[in-house]
Amino acid sequence: MKEFFKNATSGPLIQRLYSRRRQKWLGHGYGYDTPHRLYDDAVGELVTEYMRDRGITAQQMTVPHAREVIELIMKSPDPRIKNFVKMIHTLHRFFRRHGGRGNE
Repeated sequence: MKEFFKNATSGPLIQRLYSRRRQKWLGHGYGYDTPHRLYDDAVGELVTEYMRDRGITAQQMTVPHAREVIELIMKSPDPRIKNFVKMIHTLHRFFRRHGGRGNE
């Protein structure tokens, strides 16, 4: 997913999402493990199918399109997506309840 949007769009949002700090964090392998790669592959397939079905390119994607894609991701029955989203929600609840790791 990261590579799809990084290659397809530009501007301040993408610059913020893929800042040096985030790249450094990802470059060390934190948070980008096998389940994340499987999720990225599955989301890439979902987005490609979405655009093909609507006859649009990444550059033609609008905010409503992006919202629809996010909704499809959140409701996806694909286990590569569903399991990863569930894990992220679990981690989010944990860190909201117990705070960060102490280095944020």
